[in-house]
Amino acid sequence: MARDTIYDPLLALRPTSVMHQLGMESTVPLLNGRSILDGLLQSGSVFWAPDFFHPAMAGAILRAAAQHRALVGFSLAPATYDPGELRREKNPSRFFQAVVQAANEIDRVPPFVLHVDQPPVAQAKGAQFEVVRDHIALCLDAGFTSFGIDLSGCESADYSSVASGLLGDVLDWELCVSVRLDSAPPARLSADLVAKMVGDLKSSGIQPDLIILPGPDSSVPDAWALANAVAPLIAPCGIAWSAPKRPLKLLLEQLQKSFVRALIGGPSGALKDFNGSADQVDKIEALVYMEAMDVIEHLGGKDSGLRLVEALSTA
Repeated sequence: MARDTIYDPLLALRPTSVMHQLGMESTVPLLNGRSILDGLLQSGSVFWAPDFFHPAMAGAILRAAAQHRALVGFSLAPATYDPGELRREKNPSRFFQAVVQAANEIDRVPPFVLHVDQPPVAQAKGAQFEVVRDHIALCLDAGFTSFGIDLSGCESADYSSVASGLLGDVLDWELCVSVRLDSAPPARLSADLVAKMVGDLKSSGIQPDLIILPGPDSSVPDAWALANAVAPLIAPCGIAWSAPKRPLKLLLEQLQKSFVRALIGGPSGALKDFNGSADQVDKIEALVYMEAMDVIEHLGGKDSGLRLVEALSTA
């Protein structure tokens, strides 16, 4: 297997929690999402981390990323509070192993991120809170490098207690944190209210890396204007959106002007019209590979892995 040693300077940046899973001999470039966002702060590319729903996606996306020497991520989105369903369908260890196995089998695999996107939690107590908190802990133990919580349903007085209660050891490891607000009622999403939430989190010692706002697929009348208004109020925290059903309809120049730095999760455009069964691995892999090739290039991701090496090597 050929291995692109250009990424070797980044291997030392892998989180200790990741190395516990990979082992010291591993050369899999699984990085902290915070390192990637920091390293690409001046880059024109938009980071892409689509929802992961089938093991065949791992190889397809990583092969496309290797072709483009591009940074990518994978997002696990539980969307359930059922512990049994989480163990069966959204098991962090199985997700981790599927992606790492694919990375080990692909020539010149570039750096990537494993992200989890949790469902909303309104209070720092109760069954839903406990399920999400415990699943985040499992993801941390499994080797995830980016953690998303949803505060859309929280009252402002509860932002900090819910976030700190859910994230726990994630904060000690200084891993990437995103806060999702895109399911909140539109009336609660003024720029000032978002800025207040971020300020409250910072005051309690939580520095989010990304705030996920409603994107163009949402019911918010002007997602572009909201992103524009929020961005200067929360910097250096960045803006992210859920990937729309058709990411290729987004213009990179517009995303850059609205300070949208990442597309996290969201439906898969390539499989929106797929009518086959989930066990048609070859077809799923081909569809996802073609979409990934197009989306990475469309979002300015080509050679983003090389730009990351340059940025972090001179930091």
